[in-house]
Amino acid sequence: MRALLKAHAMTQGENGGVTARLDGLVETVIAPYRSENAHCTIEGPSVALSERQVVPVGLVLHELVTNAVKYGAWSQPGGDIAIRWELAGDKPHRLRLEWREHCDQAPEPSNGKRGFGSMLLQSSARQLDGEWTRELEDDGIAVTLSFPLEEPAA
Repeated sequence: MRALLKAHAMTQGENGGVTARLDGLVETVIAPYRSENAHCTIEGPSVALSERQVVPVGLVLHELVTNAVKYGAWSQPGGDIAIRWELAGDKPHRLRLEWREHCDQAPEPSNGKRGFGSMLLQSSARQLDGEWTRELEDDGIAVTLSFPLEEPAA
């Protein structure tokens, strides 16, 4: 709950017109769960999210870390998360954010059911004019969110 409140404060600011740096948003959301046993690598260029993009990206990150703690990489000894992003194309750039979990026991398939997390990811991708994918792998899960990066307001 504290992580969500911190992320909310970061995304709402005090005077509106808020932007956030992606690396800061990622660090804020995962900080309460990170430990010696909960490994995470974070990698990507400096990126500022626009006011319209901050909240959906924050919600996606919060959902992914919550699932990792409950069911995924951070629910198992030795689990690892890698979060990376890159920019593609000329301006406006397209941001591609990858979340990869590696663990001994891969998550179970959802048997076609759409849960809250899937609906949240779909809704957030739509808000961002982007798309998302989720792939179950032998050693974990990979989620990719891709959307056009907007210039933050001055």
